[in-house]
Amino acid sequence: MTDQKPTNPGPLFRALAVLGGGLVFVLIASVIHPGSSTAISEPVPTVPANTTSLGSLVSGEYAIEFVAASPNALYTVKNAAGTILLENATAEELYRLDPEHLDVSRFVATMSDIDTADY
Repeated sequence: MTDQKPTNPGPLFRALAVLGGGLVFVLIASVIHPGSSTAISEPVPTVPANTTSLGSLVSGEYAIEFVAASPNALYTVKNAAGTILLENATAEELYRLDPEHLDVSRFVATMSDIDTADY
């Protein structure tokens, strides 16, 4: 059995590999135009300091972001077009906006409401 030392690529090979990688990057960067993105730029709601996002609910009429705050949660509501209707609002302010659809006391699910057959 012969002992063979692993061969290390020479400095020329490494330089060519780096140059090739750079060339591939430049070619890809010349094709991709981030300015032509279809993403919509809109203002991000301001979340109060020392809060944690609890998640969001989205329906056909509203998108509601829940934020944990002290002493109660705060809510940011957007309409279907993405316009902010309420920002960092209390549950009472949310209810006054649309009592039929935005009554947060109805947003609570108990284990009896959840189908646990799949778990």
